[in-house]
Amino acid sequence: MPTIAIVDGVALVMYINDHAPPHVHARFAEYRCKISIVTGEVINGSLPSSKHKAIKLWLEQHREEVSYAWDELRNGRTIEGMIK
Repeated sequence: MPTIAIVDGVALVMYINDHAPPHVHARFAEYRCKISIVTGEVINGSLPSSKHKAIKLWLEQHREEVSYAWDELRNGRTIEGMIK
């Protein structure tokens, strides 16, 4: 379960061999949710709207890198470091 980024205090993590659709798990205080890599929308769970907006903007800027990390982990490969 690597943390791929911390955006506005929200940890974005991925699980090895996670199920489709492509998503990140967002964790902030008591909030937990899954966010689509493709659209930036919350799939399930909840997050304060200001945090969601920050993640959505970050995903727009880093979608290619996050998609690559998703593919690598889905195929059982490891990734190194966080996406900045």
